[in-house]
Amino acid sequence: MTVSDYEWLESDERPGPWMGQASCFTFVRGMRVAEVVDRAGFPSAEEVDLSGVANAAERFGGEGIAVFDTENGWTIIYQDNGFPDQYANSLLAMSTVEQGVVVFWNVNALTEFSYWERGQLITSFDFPDQRHGSDPDRFLGDILDLDLVLDEAEGLVDLQYAKMMALAERITGVRLGPGFLQRRVVASRVENSDDPRKRSAVYDPIRNISIRWDPPPGYDTFGPGQDLDYGPES
Repeated sequence: MTVSDYEWLESDERPGPWMGQASCFTFVRGMRVAEVVDRAGFPSAEEVDLSGVANAAERFGGEGIAVFDTENGWTIIYQDNGFPDQYANSLLAMSTVEQGVVVFWNVNALTEFSYWERGQLITSFDFPDQRHGSDPDRFLGDILDLDLVLDEAEGLVDLQYAKMMALAERITGVRLGPGFLQRRVVASRVENSDDPRKRSAVYDPIRNISIRWDPPPGYDTFGPGQDLDYGPES
């Protein structure tokens, strides 16, 4: 588990340009998918099979949510343009959650990493040299080993998103590659807008794959007239 395993997040290769903009990953141990969806209160959640679907992450544009189980007992929540106070922190504050990890960044390069046990915040940081919690140095050895440290001259952490995800893997044992959403997931979408895109849990405007709403021709996940050129379809 090295930083290089997550450099795809900060690369120009899909889905890096998409997920590297604004993402929130929550790792939950002690709750399976159905309970996570119920306790978090995800709206209009439905199961969808994205196995073999190219660039599956792009189906979640516009604050989409994907929830799925892993083989080692962790349940993962992926949110496009989500943030910890939206669902993750209240969920992980429940004593029935054995362990939890949150990795977050947004378009303004704001970040957050946190680790929880039985509803207690053990360690959390925006910048790794500003840790807080009941045991803020719990993973200090891993932080230093991953070089998750602030460059004083630049005022930032090089490859911070990749390094936070590598730290999450060291804690959870879960590796998420660029195709991690190519599986069966429970899909949801934040319903806080009149935009009809946000009333469909997951859709593909190119292939016209939709759960509840078929977008009209030319209506893409970025909004009319805002399509991005990623090059040929892989």
